[in-house]
Amino acid sequence: VTRASFIEGFSEIDIPVAIAYRPNSKVLSQSGGKGISKSQAMISALMESFECDAAEKIIPCIEKKNINEKNIVFNVIQPKDLINTSLSKHLYRGANQIGYESLDELGEIFTLSNILDNQFNFLYYPVIDVAAHVYGTNSEEWLIEVKKFSEFLSEITKSDVGRYTCLTADHGVINVDDKNRHKIVYDDSVKIYGDQRSVYINGDMKKIKNIFKNIPGHFLEKQEIESLIGLPNDDERNNFFPEHVFLLDDGHIIFPNHLSANLRGYHGGLTPKEVAIPLIEIVS
Repeated sequence: VTRASFIEGFSEIDIPVAIAYRPNSKVLSQSGGKGISKSQAMISALMESFECDAAEKIIPCIEKKNINEKNIVFNVIQPKDLINTSLSKHLYRGANQIGYESLDELGEIFTLSNILDNQFNFLYYPVIDVAAHVYGTNSEEWLIEVKKFSEFLSEITKSDVGRYTCLTADHGVINVDDKNRHKIVYDDSVKIYGDQRSVYINGDMKKIKNIFKNIPGHFLEKQEIESLIGLPNDDERNNFFPEHVFLLDDGHIIFPNHLSANLRGYHGGLTPKEVAIPLIEIVS
């Protein structure tokens, strides 16, 4: 857990709500918690995060006992350019991965017998999320994509019998105001990577503080980083483990050297809209 904060004040009922954030998560990076007191809400968020961390580590056991031993073949349907990537191999190990390039092709896939006769299908459809990033939520382009997918969903539910289908489209998105977009300038002696709101940095701290001096947010101390995300215990984690971490205030983003796309929508923060994950289940 790299960050935990309170997000109450969004409803008429004054119940303390907290969010714990794990950027190195393999699946779910934000966990929410609530309680009668702020302490209870924070503990709830942290425990939810710990539960997710534990669940990530027992996926192989679940696969073998609950799916493979029951001879349930499960399909993961996602864009073709994501098929057999390192992340897909980790998240969907043991699954039959099926790729698509368009909504029309996706519709055809759902008419195939090996899909219709399958007991479990998982569909990842990021097009709506991409439209939210590029054009912003509630834009005309975003609304068109939502309408297209709603029509597709109506069609597949007509033939979705005797199986379970789960659909998702990434995290929720917020529109970021132009005044809260910060371009930073630095040379190759400083390496900046990670999220545009939870920034990982390697390099000389004096230089780094000068780069971020006008950016709303704060640095985590080395001890804080180690206590929250632990020390790297293998080469894979060591490759992206940061020397420094800078957390931007809510509603702000940075543009490091390797990112120039001026999008409208972003996620990575702790607002309710960003934390929410759209999930549709079709059970019949």
